Amino acid sequence: MEPFRIRPACPGDLDDILVVEDESFDPAIRESREIFRERLEVFPAGFVVLEGPDGLAGYLCSELWNRDGAPGTADFALGHSARARHRPAGRVLYVSSYGILRALRGRGLGKLLFREFLDFADRSLSFDEVLLLVSGTWTGARAIYEAEGFRHALTVPGFFRFSDGTAADGIVLRRPRVRDSTDAASAPMMVDKELP
Repeated sequence: MEPFRIRPACPGDLDDILVVEDESFDPAIRESREIFRERLEVFPAGFVVLEGPDGLAGYLCSELWNRDGAPGTADFALGHSARARHRPAGRVLYVSSYGILRALRGRGLGKLLFREFLDFADRSLSFDEVLLLVSGTWTGARAIYEAEGFRHALTVPGFFRFSDGTAADGIVLRRPRVRDSTDAASAPMMVDKELP
């Protein structure tokens, strides 16, 4: 495999990040340039890109959230303001989005980017658990997350509304930062529940 490396995202990457976003998501659920710019400004330590010999191959961005009870549907709103939601001392690391260029899929790069980001986060960020939202129809992405120990936390019925008029449930997955020798969570975690 050609050499790929993960590095911090910078403002000069925004055009390439938007190309990945356009190739990764249905037009009805894509995030805007302004959203990505804000994420980069608010939490640069949580925004990385995957770079290969031909340029940017993928991105992953995140936020730190306060953990004051179980999250609700509004917490996961597409296009939510990172400035309003991110808390530098937050204890929940929320992976807000990530994607890989279409031409590079099927080579393990999504798994590489996600795994390397989790390793980086464990070394350099302070948090108790990781949280993310995935469509119930994205089985490949769910397989990556579940292989990393993520488990079901919430279901948000009909969260994803696609441009063809179809909808899919949003599945919130979580994983504690650290596990003990019995593979039990060593940090408190949210209680599983279904959202109305």
